[in-house]
Amino acid sequence: MKRIALLLLTLLPAIPTTAQWLDRYYAKQTEIFDTLPKLISDRYDSFEEYIIKEARLPDDAETKGRVSLSFVVTKHGEVRDIKVLTSDDPALIQPAIKLVEESGKWQPAIRGKKRYVDATLETVIPFGDTLSAAFMGRSPDLYVAYLTKSIKYPRSVLQLGLPKTTILVKLVVDKEGHIKDLNIERSPHEDITKAITTAINNSPRWFPGIINGETIDTDFTIPITFQSDNMQ
Repeated sequence: MKRIALLLLTLLPAIPTTAQWLDRYYAKQTEIFDTLPKLISDRYDSFEEYIIKEARLPDDAETKGRVSLSFVVTKHGEVRDIKVLTSDDPALIQPAIKLVEESGKWQPAIRGKKRYVDATLETVIPFGDTLSAAFMGRSPDLYVAYLTKSIKYPRSVLQLGLPKTTILVKLVVDKEGHIKDLNIERSPHEDITKAITTAINNSPRWFPGIINGETIDTDFTIPITFQSDNMQ
C-alpha cells in the first residue's frame, strides 16, 4: 500500500469552523437539508469522482495545489454564484471555476416534504497528480491548530501541575479521508490521552493524499504541546 509520511510543525492561526463535512464537499451548517444536492452524470458516480478525474494542472501554474470555492446548486439543479475562497496559485482559479461551471445538471437539495431548495456548497479542487493529504481543504498543518483549539482537557488534570510536554499524535489519513491507526505517545496522563482522542474522533474528514492520480494512505506525526499553567 502506498503511503507518504509527514511531520507537522507549523501552527496556523485561523481555523474554519462554519462547515459540516459531507463526503468530499460540504454544506454550510446554517443550511440543513433532508437530502443534499447530487451530481447527475452517466460517466461519474459522484461530484468527487468528476473532480478527481477531470482536474488538470494548467501549463502556466507555478505549483501544484488546491482551490477552495463555494457555489450554489439552485432548486432547478443549476450551478450559480461560484466564489473562490482560497487558492494555492492564481493560475488555478479559472480552471477550478470552469470545472464547477461545466459539472452539468444536479439533483437539487430537498428540505421538508420533498421541496427542492437552493443549497450553498463548498468544495476543494486538487490540481496535480501528486498532492499531500489536506485538512479541511487547506494545508495539513492546519490540523495542529484545529486540535489545539478543540481538545478539552479535564480541569482535574489541569490542576495536577503536570510539566510541559510535547505529545506526539501519530495517525493515518486513509484513501477516503478517514483517520485510522491512531497512536498517542508521550502523554503525561490517561485523561489527556482520552481528551485528544475525543477531539480527533470528532474532527472533520480530510482530503486524502494523491499519487499518480490515485488516492493513498498518508502517515502523519503531529506534535501537541500540553502546558497546564496556560490552560487554567
